[in-house]
Amino acid sequence: DGVVVAVFRTEAGCDEALALDAGTGRRQWYRSVNFSAEITLRSTNQLTVASTPTGIAVLGTTSNGLRWRYRPPADCRISDSLPGDVGVAVALDCPSSAQLVLLDGFSGKERWTGDLPAGAARILTADGAVGVLALELSGALEIFDRDGAPLVSLREESIAIEDEAQPTAQLVGERLAVFTGSTLFAVNVQTDGIDWVVPAVTRPTLLGSGLLVFDGTDFVQHELATGAELRRIPVSGSAPPPGGRLDRIGSAIVVSTPERVAVYR
Repeated sequence: DGVVVAVFRTEAGCDEALALDAGTGRRQWYRSVNFSAEITLRSTNQLTVASTPTGIAVLGTTSNGLRWRYRPPADCRISDSLPGDVGVAVALDCPSSAQLVLLDGFSGKERWTGDLPAGAARILTADGAVGVLALELSGALEIFDRDGAPLVSLREESIAIEDEAQPTAQLVGERLAVFTGSTLFAVNVQTDGIDWVVPAVTRPTLLGSGLLVFDGTDFVQHELATGAELRRIPVSGSAPPPGGRLDRIGSAIVVSTPERVAVYR
């Protein structure tokens, strides 16, 4: 929405949230808040979600209003949350079970729930569908459609998440492309199976009819249906930062992390 939202603590001891114009840095709005120091901020269209293991607060991105709050049930903790075009997905880790809850982004009302493997979970995407990876059960992936219907319940131990990796996913047609930190694999939501696996040390981006990644040596464009190599782009100079977000801007390939941005032409 053209703004950068941040939260900080002043010398007086109170917390503030504010939005800065992304082009100029000029302040657009601010408000006093009372957020824990362990919050994570994630955003989507019109929404900024501040989440901790014990609760969620949702701000608008273009005004300083607090839209809604969410508290998990007693004895449950929020292991992850992610906003997207289907709503705000929340993974709950409870003593006897784990659940996925989808909340309406603008009202906070519960839209549906789904069962997850016990333990903490990582929500990979909430755009088009909701993909959730169990952190305590190797290779356990659950995918739900936007209405909560289960699409995939996958147990594939060969799917390994790298230590310190930030796995992500994006729905492209009938396939969910999942980045693990060292590989990219495509799950077919129609057949409940993995179509292909390729090396990848950056997050993918769409390029024409395929997905572009850095495989540790070159940028490689893979065909979406089969994973076949369509094009290889050699890298001159230093390698891109591992785990980075990969984007195309004109003829340039941009790989960015919080610590570094690398541009290749």
